[in-house]
Amino acid sequence: MTDNTPNNQSESSALENALKQIQNWFVSGDFEKVKQGCSEVLHIAPNNSIAQDLLKKAEEALVMSTSTATEATPAIPIMPAAAPISEPITTGSELSHQEQITPKSDQLISDQPKQIPTTSYDLGIPPDSVNPISSVAIPMPEAESHHKLHSFLVNLIIIGGIVLVGVGGVFGYQALFGKNTDNITNNQDNTPDQVAQNNQKPTDSSQTQETPAIDKTPNSIDIEATEMETRNNQRLSDLTTIEEALIQYYEKNQSYPSADEASTVMIEEDFLSQMPTPPNDNEVYFYAVYNNEIGDNQIYILSAYFEDENEATEIWSTGGSTNDFTDFTDVSKDNVTIISPNMTEDDYLKSLNPSTDTPTNQPTETGGRVPRS
Repeated sequence: MTDNTPNNQSESSALENALKQIQNWFVSGDFEKVKQGCSEVLHIAPNNSIAQDLLKKAEEALVMSTSTATEATPAIPIMPAAAPISEPITTGSELSHQEQITPKSDQLISDQPKQIPTTSYDLGIPPDSVNPISSVAIPMPEAESHHKLHSFLVNLIIIGGIVLVGVGGVFGYQALFGKNTDNITNNQDNTPDQVAQNNQKPTDSSQTQETPAIDKTPNSIDIEATEMETRNNQRLSDLTTIEEALIQYYEKNQSYPSADEASTVMIEEDFLSQMPTPPNDNEVYFYAVYNNEIGDNQIYILSAYFEDENEATEIWSTGGSTNDFTDFTDVSKDNVTIISPNMTEDDYLKSLNPSTDTPTNQPTETGGRVPRS
């Protein structure tokens, strides 16, 4: 018993090595070697389950690969030869024998006449009839004549429509304006003397003609608007002249003139040749002077009443802010005076309503600003 133990161990290790090699073949896809190796192992150990399982899987894989190859590559039909060729069969494998007795597919294809694939036009019809250009071709002279006839008809219709519109316009013009033309012709035949004679009415010397009251016409309104604009332009020019003199006075004296000397000092110091005169009687310009943190008489407000299209007046000013100093036309204040060569403050106050110390037409709110030139 001790003599057989080494032999059994060697056989067992040999089978294990063989099975490992067969498994490697199976993994690499060499199923023919797997089939052959499993057959040899089963010959030695018929009950080896590993060999049986590998053999079964290898056979299935071979069958599957064979069927796939058969479906993928269709068999080339073998044309029968005209006469059998007897050639000696040489020794060799079955595949080489098949190659010897079966002509190659290239040779079979070259022996057969080449078949030209038919196109969609190859339907047993002569080539000329299947030419798409020739089948739809239309004789050119006939198409040109049809086109010319159609164009002629269209042009004829258009010309006829134009003629009808023109004739209708002429008749319409005669119907609408024919009578007016006759009246104009008759009026042209009359001389100016005849027209004057026809329009002249007999007058009664015993009756006197009275001129009715004439309302304002557009021309008179335009004249008044022009005159109003002229007066406003004069007021603007006068305020600009006085303001330029005030600025020159300030540059020299570092302050503006007081209300008491405003009408005289600028003339005495040659800043003004004379004081401007307002355009209307009893009209004045207002001058107000104020103090600030810099000193006395550092702010001035020069103003006047301007007319508008509604025959009303509105105060316009230049210089300081009328929002900060609202009493710039209150002549009763010591810092406010009037500028007018024809009136004094007393005359101006007398011309106003005696019941008030301020002008009746003085607005309750400050007006606009006079634009500086």
